[in-house]
Amino acid sequence: MERRKIGGNIETNGVVAEDEGRVRAVNAKFSGYIERLFVDRTGQPVRKGEPLFSVYSPDLVATEREYLLAAENARRLSGSSSTEASADAASLLAATRDRLRLWDIPDAAIRRIESAGTVSKDLVLPSPVSGVVLKKDALPGMAITAGMPLFTIADLSTVWVLADVYQAETAAIVAGDTAEVRASFLPGEIFRGRVDFVYPTLAEETRTVKVRIVIANPKGELKPGMFAAVTLAGKGRDVLAVPRPALIATGERQIAFVEASPGVFAPREVRTGFAGKDFVEVVSGLSEGEAVVTSASFLIDSESRIGALGSAPAGSAAQPAQSLGGRAEEPKPPKEPGK
Repeated sequence: MERRKIGGNIETNGVVAEDEGRVRAVNAKFSGYIERLFVDRTGQPVRKGEPLFSVYSPDLVATEREYLLAAENARRLSGSSSTEASADAASLLAATRDRLRLWDIPDAAIRRIESAGTVSKDLVLPSPVSGVVLKKDALPGMAITAGMPLFTIADLSTVWVLADVYQAETAAIVAGDTAEVRASFLPGEIFRGRVDFVYPTLAEETRTVKVRIVIANPKGELKPGMFAAVTLAGKGRDVLAVPRPALIATGERQIAFVEASPGVFAPREVRTGFAGKDFVEVVSGLSEGEAVVTSASFLIDSESRIGALGSAPAGSAAQPAQSLGGRAEEPKPPKEPGK
């Protein structure tokens, strides 16, 4: 029984997941029909600004006509002596242009409409982000409505690794701790990151808590759904501790065998706290410097001793101590009267 630092690194497993803050849903902000798909496969990489699909919309066509009329009117009145009429024409042109922008029509497409002077039947909508297509709901010729999800795109340059930590180890993990991630298909390669969040709920089936680790993934080697080995650099604690094999769990109690006298050992109930990999914190029941049994071979009939200890009335003396050889001391017979 001695004071030592327990805890520290925790070895566990995790699953790679997309960073939820880097996932983007792409939808239309108007009704219409998809004319052509430029990105037509799930898993296809895209860059910000690349075309996703072209769409025909009666509302868009009507707004394009309004824009061309407003542009022509603004040009015609630009040299007018009436500054008020010129300002009104410019204001109408700006309002129509803003309406197209609010529908996610890029400025390049708006400039093409104005320079050509004709309405474009279908307009190309670009990708708002760079990433990988996780889900594709769009189909050529499909009728769409405002708000309908068409693509889900995730930027995988940074990913999450969701690791499971047993409840006894959660006290050693806090946000900001460093972590290392290894994948079996990339031998020798280590991905370094940090603990971003410790989830506040416990999985009842496994008695574990999820820990979220943020990992840079510039080459895209870590893909959502992959399993990985995780090493968490947890915080150690300086406590009174005994080796794990020194404790016997009986269900409700923890028992340790303490050296009562040279070569004689007795069971004692202890209360434990934080559990490390090889040592367990002792909160009460043992004192620093006491000798405890750590060899399982010594505890040959410890089960019967623990049972006897539990059945003894409160305040009664301890059960017969066990010798180092594993046999209880035989009680001496009483002397006969007169001898």
